[in-house]
Amino acid sequence: MRRITVSTLDNNSIDWKQIEDQLRKSFNRLAVLPILTNSANIDLMLEGSLASRIATDRGYTVHNISEILSTHLMPVPKAQRPISVTEKLRRICAGNSIFIWCRLSLLFLPELEINVFKLLLDISRSHTIIAFLNCQYNHQKIWYGKKGHPEYQEYSIKDIYIIRQSLGPIG
Repeated sequence: MRRITVSTLDNNSIDWKQIEDQLRKSFNRLAVLPILTNSANIDLMLEGSLASRIATDRGYTVHNISEILSTHLMPVPKAQRPISVTEKLRRICAGNSIFIWCRLSLLFLPELEINVFKLLLDISRSHTIIAFLNCQYNHQKIWYGKKGHPEYQEYSIKDIYIIRQSLGPIG
């Protein structure tokens, strides 16, 4: 597992230059910052405010994926939604910026039939993505949701940088 350790979630203590340098050298330029909370409300507040601060400080572009896709998918027939989601996500990554993707929960809807981690890795071959995600990980895999739940997905962690919070879960 490739892991970048940070001491806190305070934007000022994260060495973003180091993260950028490591991702720039990688085939897959995907880093996941797990938002480890015990509350969905804290998760959304923390994720949104941290993403905005980092974007402002570093000049990154922030995309609220659930907001973008909820509007985009309304007129799309259900059978075409998986392909439409993939195409839309590729289009929002125009230019050579570093992108912060937050609020990714809509991607895990079972009816979309998307392997979210594989999709993120595919897109990260040509664009640097820092994904804020309410997920868990260990030395072998990363997963979203609870095992047995329809939205549950897991993926090998070997190609994903984890921006690890050394302070542990909050909330």
